[in-house]
Amino acid sequence: MCLSSFSISILHDYNTVSGKTWRARKIPAQLPGMTLMTSVRFKTKIRTEYGPFAQWLGRTVLKLGGWKLVGRNPGVPRCVVACAPHTSNWDFIWTLAAAMALSLPCVFMIKHTVFRGPIGWLLAWLGGVPVNRSAPGGIVEQMARVMRQHERINVVITPEGTRKQVEYWKLGFYRIAWAADVPVLFGIMSYRERWIGVSELLYLTGDLETDWEKIQESFQRTVGLTPKYREKEAEAFRREKDALRQRVLGSIANDAREISSAP
Repeated sequence: MCLSSFSISILHDYNTVSGKTWRARKIPAQLPGMTLMTSVRFKTKIRTEYGPFAQWLGRTVLKLGGWKLVGRNPGVPRCVVACAPHTSNWDFIWTLAAAMALSLPCVFMIKHTVFRGPIGWLLAWLGGVPVNRSAPGGIVEQMARVMRQHERINVVITPEGTRKQVEYWKLGFYRIAWAADVPVLFGIMSYRERWIGVSELLYLTGDLETDWEKIQESFQRTVGLTPKYREKEAEAFRREKDALRQRVLGSIANDAREISSAP
């Protein structure tokens, strides 16, 4: 059963690593379309920073794998991290290690039906957010709501949507960043030259053509990619971009009213 008005809390557990305490909060967050079992049993761990031990571990894993870390943590409270190219199942391991080394913890989206048993607990602890693709508003609005409801959160997305080489990128990462009113950070890696990290931060204008030129220029310069977008997706974004933000804000306001009126 899907609960459209079931509010859950995404919990930040207090953890200490080498004397460094991760900042923690308990903020109400509603994910429409999530099943009751998923929302109750699996609570995503949203970290705001990694402690010294986790940063050392990330650097050590990269060093043992022969990787060089590039870029630096931009120091913004919230952003969408668009990572490319996505070519291997190993991308997750190396990206996680780089995020730890940079103290740039991210959450990532996983289909809600995967959250079962021990795998579900592990995914939630690593930062997996269960999303329901068939829910009203879709993944974009679900994730934008979660981002707006947290003061500090980063979401990592692979715009290619597949490990195969593609000409067109999906606009989900751009739409989420726009709806959540957060910048996009470019995550980059090269298996051939064995480096991984981040490049620049892009604050969106809402003018897709202008912003996309900057995206193309950055990824072409760093990893040799010149991604395109499908005009059908672009037209849909242009039509709905103002309404998209309003729907997200409206749903958050509804959540707040339901919580305040609860007995």
